[in-house]
Amino acid sequence: FIYPVSDDVDRMIASPLKEHGILDRDQASAMLERHKDFSGSARINEWKKVYLYSGLAENILIGYGVGRYGFFSNQAAVLRDASGHNKRYWSNAHNLFIMALVEGGFVGLFLVGFSFFVLLYLLFRNILMGEGFYYSSLAVILLFQNSIEFSFWYLPFLFLFMVVVGLLMNFG
Repeated sequence: FIYPVSDDVDRMIASPLKEHGILDRDQASAMLERHKDFSGSARINEWKKVYLYSGLAENILIGYGVGRYGFFSNQAAVLRDASGHNKRYWSNAHNLFIMALVEGGFVGLFLVGFSFFVLLYLLFRNILMGEGFYYSSLAVILLFQNSIEFSFWYLPFLFLFMVVVGLLMNFG
């Protein structure tokens, strides 16, 4: 439904913004075409960089530090293919666990993993008791979505997730 009209709507909204130098991006149709093409997923190629983590990190226990994923991404891209590197990097991994590993090291990954298992316990406890199915479902959807996106870095998503977890803790 959206695809046939997206280019026209985008042109109508984005063209004046581009003319005044406010917006600099591809047309909507080009972006949608990239999202439909799974033959060479840039996101999966970015995730493969995590194999280089232990060789690049100064301290594998505490990682690069919060907000420094882009530095790792750039380092890994240069190391992987210096001649073909396009000098672009990703500022986040679009994956909660990879982001925790790179920015927080194995300590950060353990803390996120532990929190994940506590949440799973709450989810299963509530589902088995027949309570909070809606909130449990919402938490699962948010977790799954955050494993391929980076929504928790935006306060509204993080706040919603924290409210849902708080509600889950009150059941049972």
